[in-house]
Amino acid sequence: MIEKTIVSSLLFLAAVALVLGGCGGSKKKSIDTDGDGYGLNCDLGLDCRDSDADVNPGASETCDNSIDDDCDGETDEDCNTCVDLDTDGFGDGCAAGADCDDNNPAVNPDATEICNQVDDDCDGVIDEATDDDGDGWTVCTGDCDDNDPSVFPGATVICDVKDNDCDGVVPADETSDGDGDTWVTCLDCNDADAAIYPGAAEICDGIDNNCDGDVDEGLDGDGDGMSRCEGDCDDTDPTVYHGAPELCDGLDNDCDGQVDEACSCKLGEVQRCFRGPPGRHDVGACEDGQQVCLMISEGVNLWGPCEGGISPSLEVCDDLDNDCNGCLDELEACVDVVGSCPGPGDPRVPAGTPFSTYPLDGAEFYPGTDVTGWQWEVTGTPCDRLFLSLPDSPATSENGQLSFTLNGADQREASLDFTLSGDYAVTMTATLEGGGTFSCNWIVHVVAPGLRVELCWDATGPTASEHFGGTVDVDLHMGKTGVTPAWFDGDDCDYISCDVFSDLHDSWGYASSPIEHCTGPGARGTFTDACPNPRLDIDNVSRSTEYVPENINLDNPNEGDQFRVMVHHFTSTTRLAKPLVNVYCGGDLLGTYGQAPNEVESFDEGGSREGGDMWRVVDITTHVNAQGDTTGCDLDLLTPPGGSGYYLTLDDPTY
Repeated sequence: MIEKTIVSSLLFLAAVALVLGGCGGSKKKSIDTDGDGYGLNCDLGLDCRDSDADVNPGASETCDNSIDDDCDGETDEDCNTCVDLDTDGFGDGCAAGADCDDNNPAVNPDATEICNQVDDDCDGVIDEATDDDGDGWTVCTGDCDDNDPSVFPGATVICDVKDNDCDGVVPADETSDGDGDTWVTCLDCNDADAAIYPGAAEICDGIDNNCDGDVDEGLDGDGDGMSRCEGDCDDTDPTVYHGAPELCDGLDNDCDGQVDEACSCKLGEVQRCFRGPPGRHDVGACEDGQQVCLMISEGVNLWGPCEGGISPSLEVCDDLDNDCNGCLDELEACVDVVGSCPGPGDPRVPAGTPFSTYPLDGAEFYPGTDVTGWQWEVTGTPCDRLFLSLPDSPATSENGQLSFTLNGADQREASLDFTLSGDYAVTMTATLEGGGTFSCNWIVHVVAPGLRVELCWDATGPTASEHFGGTVDVDLHMGKTGVTPAWFDGDDCDYISCDVFSDLHDSWGYASSPIEHCTGPGARGTFTDACPNPRLDIDNVSRSTEYVPENINLDNPNEGDQFRVMVHHFTSTTRLAKPLVNVYCGGDLLGTYGQAPNEVESFDEGGSREGGDMWRVVDITTHVNAQGDTTGCDLDLLTPPGGSGYYLTLDDPTY
């Protein structure tokens, strides 16, 4: 490009010279605009830049001005004076600086000093002693990593995947991983167990799972000073741990497997309780049981064992949180689960009512087509447990001798007929092809409105003659305080005054209930148009060769109404009986009186209509909300004047 420019300029000057003439000696007209002796038709020759006297073929090249001073077609030529014989960037006249050995490219001011008896970095010192990491060793004295103070000859070998002692070898245990948990052997405190490594979760197993030197540490989740390894059965609640004080709340606060065992109570009182860690209460399948207040010694009443309900169990694949930890079927095997067990509140298992048929359909819980057989089992209420405990008892869930009858126990479609309120535990088992089974357990709450009092006893039914010398006729009575003046009076609800022919319900002032409240499967009364209140739904006297309770019902009490319950030994002979009375309010069992070991003693004197033994059991005050629903009752056990225990009298009909 420069040459083309020069040629173009010369042609232009030649053309001008033809017109203007020149610079001495030539017959042709010469042109030397800048007067430097060079120009068109000049004896010295052409000028490549005739406007600048410093630029001409006879001028010297000036460096670093980007001008072709000598008109040779090159700019700033011969201006590089750097002499770098070893091409390491350093040398005489070089911009980077001088080189102390320009025949060795490894030696220059930028080189790293190494131990070779040479001044590698041109600082005038040979193999100078530098200890960059401050460990007392230099590269020249044997430090194989002068940037790491833990690395030098003779250093202690530690597990860091480094040659700490500079012997040229990294130990094998710093690179091997025997259990495949990504932790090398020297860091893993158990390289044969992939579940044990630094940072693993510590669990209660007596092993240092996280390799920190401590065993089962850091597992006190609620800060109560005790971990679950040490006996804290609920590590989410600081009030619950092994040895904690019982809070008398129906839960196992002290983690000893018992509920409220040190809490005082009223003899015969019943409360809801939970047999499991408190943190799993009302979670998943778990549901409350019940416990009764027992007399432990004279004047000392404590809660008995918590019975019934559903406690945490091993997790299985059944679409239910069996262990009540908030996780459903958290097992790897739980894939494509066919069955589905119900938990509390499941619409497939609603509450039942007395004198009604409760349908059961196994296909609702196991819809698979591989079922080869079905089996249903049911356990019932306190009276059922009494009847089943009698010597040679023939009672079964299927023969009508209990408070319920199970129909179709070996069929897919079964049903239950209830006569009493209470909690009934149901177990369904489907036998599958290949011999496997699928099982579900749940509670059916049988609920009736208002106040229900039931009575059962031992000396009755098909084995009474053999074991008790004959049956004992025991009658249930209930009076309304302020209305009933004495027992056996016309205003005392019993087998005479509280049947279909009586107008007692009029004198007590309660409206009748719909007929379905007192008729249906299991009902023993003869009511037709409506159910009077109060009424005796079931009377044992006509069915004494069976296990049949007696039952008085008042569906619609008022807030604050007060009642008294009495049990009468009617049989005219002396014959011992042990009665049991249960009180339900709003469908909940609130009192059980006469249960072992606190049975009624010496209840053996009969007296026909107005004589014999009379057990004044309990005073009841009902609580009813604005919608007319019975929400609870206050129960006050009746005791002898100035004494304790049960209140028995002989031939005394006073209220």
